[in-house]
Amino acid sequence: MRRQSAEKSVMATRHLRREIALMLAIKAALLYGIWFAFFSEPQLPKMSEGMDPGRVASTLIPPKTTATSPNP
Repeated sequence: MRRQSAEKSVMATRHLRREIALMLAIKAALLYGIWFAFFSEPQLPKMSEGMDPGRVASTLIPPKTTATSPNP
């Protein structure tokens, strides 16, 4: 009796491992498909032309201000 339940437990574990591996593979394929469809290339071919990295950085990151504290 114990041997049969142990065999069923092993079979159930193998089945669960197979299902989890299959679902992870499907999810990875779907994520790759979404990335490829929407994020692999710019929307417009000339979208990245004329982008000066310094200009973009100065627009996105405000200049540092040195504020003096009121307490000496």
